[in-house]
Amino acid sequence: MSRIFTPSQLSLFSISKLAAWWEELQANNKFNQIFPKPTELEKRLQKEGEEHERILLAKFKGEGKTIADIKNLTKGNSQESNQKTIECMKKGFDIIYQASFKTKEMKGIADFIYKVPNKSQLGNWSYEPIECKLSSKT
Repeated sequence: MSRIFTPSQLSLFSISKLAAWWEELQANNKFNQIFPKPTELEKRLQKEGEEHERILLAKFKGEGKTIADIKNLTKGNSQESNQKTIECMKKGFDIIYQASFKTKEMKGIADFIYKVPNKSQLGNWSYEPIECKLSSKT
């Protein structure tokens, strides 16, 4: 049996094996206890992260980039999201928002993938991920 890990899971595991174990148990509904409500800081970080994405998306639109919004195209269906991401990459959209990927080893969603002039199986372009919650400025 093979196991699929997300980049977030691998990152967390590299930082703290205990935290990764905790997340895994929580994801599989193995906890009976009630978790504390998000703190004001956690709520603020979530809100500001979402706002950061909206600002970056507006910036790309203002630059006249062609944009595919995978989340809105697929209503969150992960298999359809993976398929639609590949279709949009083949079509050559400049920006793909909420790009979804899954391989045998990993799965995940990139905030954005950005088309760059680098030859690939797609043509004379390829894509680079942008995780805007990891940046301090737009």
